[in-house]
Amino acid sequence: MTFSAICDGAKYKREKLLAAIRNNPQAVRFNDACKAAEMVGFTETGGRSSHTVYTNVSSTFQ
Repeated sequence: MTFSAICDGAKYKREKLLAAIRNNPQAVRFNDACKAAEMVGFTETGGRSSHTVYTNVSSTFQ
């Protein structure tokens, strides 16, 4: 398998996950929400017990 095929597969998985979230946001699993947050530039910065905190230091959000 070539590097470009791996990249295309990762891009396909990202688009598929984001489309599923857009189509039915009420049925999003927590793990999928975490994956999506990380895919769009957020990083997990902590949290306690059942709470998870994500931050984005990008200047695209104001």
